[in-house]
Amino acid sequence: EMNGFAGARAGLGLGDGAEGGASERAELSRLLHDGVPHALRARVWLHASGMARVRVRFPHHYAQMLEVGMRLAEEDRSEIEIDLPRTFPNHPLFGDSGSELAPIGRTALRNVLLAFSAHNQSGGYCQALNFLCAMLLLVTDLKEEPAFWLLLAIVDIVPDFYSRYMTGIRIEQNIFARLTRAALPRLAAHFDQVCLPLSIVTTNWFMCLFANTLPAETVLRVWDVLLSPSAGSGPGLGG
Repeated sequence: EMNGFAGARAGLGLGDGAEGGASERAELSRLLHDGVPHALRARVWLHASGMARVRVRFPHHYAQMLEVGMRLAEEDRSEIEIDLPRTFPNHPLFGDSGSELAPIGRTALRNVLLAFSAHNQSGGYCQALNFLCAMLLLVTDLKEEPAFWLLLAIVDIVPDFYSRYMTGIRIEQNIFARLTRAALPRLAAHFDQVCLPLSIVTTNWFMCLFANTLPAETVLRVWDVLLSPSAGSGPGLGG
């Protein structure tokens, strides 16, 4: 099934994820840029990214990947376990409440990250994905399967952000540094003067796609644009 899944995704470039022709995709992109009502976000993002179609074609994929994920090596599973209590610790769905029972959101977060790690055979789990996944679970009302598909969509949109060498992050950091020099030369000069690379501050912004930096509603608006059908054809996050 994995080969079939890869083939299905190969035909869904960022610009053609949504159904319909070019004019329909352009209209959908415009609406997404204007903002999506929160109650509709999960459904709209699934359709805009093209994952709604892939989800229908592979209805058992999440359950299968979760089963595989539960059997991953202890070392791989421990990386996820370490990050669980670090994820939005002040949020009632994810943080410790003093009860002996694990927060309900943490259980869902663990499951989706295990399934993702099993699915992502080339790289497994990467730090920062916990914040992306937690935000998606909030959007999907803790429904694990749609959060899983949306996580796959976002990782596709920002290629090589979460790979071994994080090439995509380094490229975007270079673009952002040049943009900062052009738009905020005094700030860039100050960073140079104190010998502090801008990336020391901003890498976390990009790795978490601002999920732990900006207010939640602002993050969701950024992700509305990120998941729009035209996202793959425009400038990178740093531009």
